[in-house]
Amino acid sequence: SQTIYAAYRTGYKSGGFSTPALLLNSVVAAGEQSLEFGSESAEGGEIGYRADLADGLFSVSAAAYYYEFSGLQRSALDIATLNFIVRNAASAVTKGVEIETTVNPADGFTLRGAVAYNDASYDSYQNAPCYTPTAAECTTDPVSGRQVLDLSGFPLSRAPEWTLQGSASYDLPIGNDFLINLNANMRYVSEYLTQEDGNPNAVQPGYATIGAGITFGEIDGKWALALIGRNLTNEYAVLYSAAKPGSVAVPGLGPDLVGFVDRPREVLVQATVRF
Repeated sequence: SQTIYAAYRTGYKSGGFSTPALLLNSVVAAGEQSLEFGSESAEGGEIGYRADLADGLFSVSAAAYYYEFSGLQRSALDIATLNFIVRNAASAVTKGVEIETTVNPADGFTLRGAVAYNDASYDSYQNAPCYTPTAAECTTDPVSGRQVLDLSGFPLSRAPEWTLQGSASYDLPIGNDFLINLNANMRYVSEYLTQEDGNPNAVQPGYATIGAGITFGEIDGKWALALIGRNLTNEYAVLYSAAKPGSVAVPGLGPDLVGFVDRPREVLVQATVRF
């Protein structure tokens, strides 16, 4: 079977007010406009193709997408007030292509692969909070008096250009009652920014993780015992980071950063019983 499809989608997120941890006199004096942020909307679409070929031995799914965001809501530390303030990027665009394939070259043997290319950037974001007042690229907003940074054309945070995934799985029957499954997987993620303020230190280099496992159990799935390895390369990838309020700002670099990392290497035993 083969399918070609196209879709057009829209989305909306209401505006609101930032809720700073420190409500300073300077913030109160500036009025509600200093904390207010507008609504966010998105529109775009995708076209795709799906097919199961050669009597199910091979399948493929591919899609290309393009979305535009207006008033994209972004949160960053305001150095002047030591508060995280939500502001609106005027516009942003994300576009890319995703392809997934599955191959069954032999009974019980399955190969899967996927590749995704994503180009996501601010189309216009001229009033982004500056990660440090001493950064050469920062300017003073004539309306608010804040130090701001023009991130127009800058990549969006947590949006790697390339993501590649692959896996292999093999089922080996043992007699008529038992089954052994061997599996392995790999995932590669290219470089991406870990926060939204343009700090040059907030970059996660590209990395790869590998996993593997072996499962033994009844062929009908009533019970199984598995040995599972995750992130065997023990990569400590930063998923998200933010400026640390109150830390001493280094000239040109800004304050210390705090972040969350992906789980390190894990090896576990898993037992499954189905009633």
